[in-house]
Amino acid sequence: SQEPSVLGPSRQAAAGLGLRDWNRRSIVVVPIVIHNIVEGVACFAGKRESGFGPSEKHFAQRLSSTLSLAWENETLHQAQRDIADVLQDTLLTLPEHLAGVAYAGLHRSATEAARVGGDFYDLVDLGDGRVGITIGDIVGKGIDAAAMTSLARSSIAAYAYEHDSPAKVMSLANRAIISSDPETLLTAFYGVLTVGDGRFVYCSAGHPPPFIVNGAGLVSKTNTTSPMLGLPAELRYIDEQCDLDAGGKLILYTDGVIESRRGAEFFGEERLMSFGGTVGGRSPGVVIKALLAEVGEFTGDRFNDDIALLCVERLPNKGINRGSPHE
Repeated sequence: SQEPSVLGPSRQAAAGLGLRDWNRRSIVVVPIVIHNIVEGVACFAGKRESGFGPSEKHFAQRLSSTLSLAWENETLHQAQRDIADVLQDTLLTLPEHLAGVAYAGLHRSATEAARVGGDFYDLVDLGDGRVGITIGDIVGKGIDAAAMTSLARSSIAAYAYEHDSPAKVMSLANRAIISSDPETLLTAFYGVLTVGDGRFVYCSAGHPPPFIVNGAGLVSKTNTTSPMLGLPAELRYIDEQCDLDAGGKLILYTDGVIESRRGAEFFGEERLMSFGGTVGGRSPGVVIKALLAEVGEFTGDRFNDDIALLCVERLPNKGINRGSPHE
């Protein structure tokens, strides 16, 4: 029972509460109950011979309920944090190694409270010297949004093994997303890099355009010509193509980069392109750390949206490279 118990001096020893040591004559004990299990008690001791009145016992009972609810909420919140951490790791995990490419990914949450955002990235070994490269950003945050983010990421990866055309992959992923939740909207970029000759075929579904820094330091943007995902299934998705030189880098990002602000001023694409000109011979891990630092310096380390960054470099010589997704 959650009813408060009033113990007089004659029951002190049985209660084991040491009233004599406290110089108290009565006590109210209320349980702290979590999921029908008593996890603790709250005790109120008094000197009055008459003990506690009805209003005081009522207060103790209400306090017990409040403490029980707070404890239960904290337990639930911790469980949600644990789930969030697992989900976030899943959405931002990259393969241990891929042939012919070096790579690194990085994610920065806008706030500690938003442990699971809608940003994701992925690299997939498609065989025959081809690598599938994905980045995306779902509208919304939290565990529900993360579930849809997981669906989008896994759908793109699954269809990537079946179809060579990124546009076809996007179209099929769009149908899967609409079938699961017609209210979900997201931007995404998916491309296939042929490591041997540097041919890169891609489809950008409303996503901020990744940019390419080729071996000579030339910076160029990719094209965004297809609609975002979650819109009517009859919309058309288009393949685009460019080349990535040996030693060239593809830098992908979510809109948290270009929409980062200092007052009314945005970081913007122009600063991003200028940064690309400074990449030089830096490794992918160093590149994305430097870009995040530059955005942080611009904003005073105040981020209004999550940021995801992915950098993929085509190595001059084919081989195995061990990339770290969290460099």
